Amino acid sequence: MNLGHTFGHAIENAMGYGVWLHGEAVAAGTMLAADLSRRMGWLTDVEVARIHALLSKANLPLEAPNLGVEKYLE
Repeated sequence: MNLGHTFGHAIENAMGYGVWLHGEAVAAGTMLAADLSRRMGWLTDVEVARIHALLSKANLPLEAPNLGVEKYLE
């Protein structure tokens, strides 16, 4: 249930609540989490591509805003 929420809340907090819908921020956060998981060896490229395809079919954002590392860590 938390997949994407940690990054999603960081997006909402940095951009200001209401700029993106909660689900949009969580979708972009899910892609960030999937990419991080792939780089850590926890997901394969195929699994990340499947997540990307599913979110794309729902017309959700696939890329998170470039807020910089510090904003995401806040």
